[in-house]
Amino acid sequence: VQQRKRLSEEKSNQRKIDIFMMDKEQKKISKEMIEEMEEVLKEKKEEVKKVLKEKKEELKKITKEMDEVLKKVTKEMNEKLKEFEDTIQRAQEELDRELRDLSGDGVKKITEADEKPLEHAMSCLKLEEALKDPADASAIAQVPNRRSKRVRKPNPIYKGP
Repeated sequence: VQQRKRLSEEKSNQRKIDIFMMDKEQKKISKEMIEEMEEVLKEKKEEVKKVLKEKKEELKKITKEMDEVLKKVTKEMNEKLKEFEDTIQRAQEELDRELRDLSGDGVKKITEADEKPLEHAMSCLKLEEALKDPADASAIAQVPNRRSKRVRKPNPIYKGP
């Protein structure tokens, strides 16, 4: 009985030792795995830093190129806008000149239209004065006749009343 007890204790102790050894070995393996993972993580962090740095440089380069293109496009657009404004200005000046010319022609025509009745009235006054004084017959001869001398032809379709 004692021997069994002892054997049982030895087995139990051996199991404890085995468990302890396995536990120790597992801890060692876990520690090695953790160290490997930390090293891999460190390497990956360095790779990420390197890639991030490269991407930042690419971004700076692209941003610089975009700024140059934007400046170029802005300059071209400003030049075209200036040309367009100049064209509009020239067209406006030309329209203003034409308007002034037309206004001048209109004023001239209005003035001429005002002068014709005035001349006619003056000639009528001269005729009246000449008729009042029959001795001044030469004045009548000098006043031009403003009436039309066109002779009307009869309308062949019109039969009359």
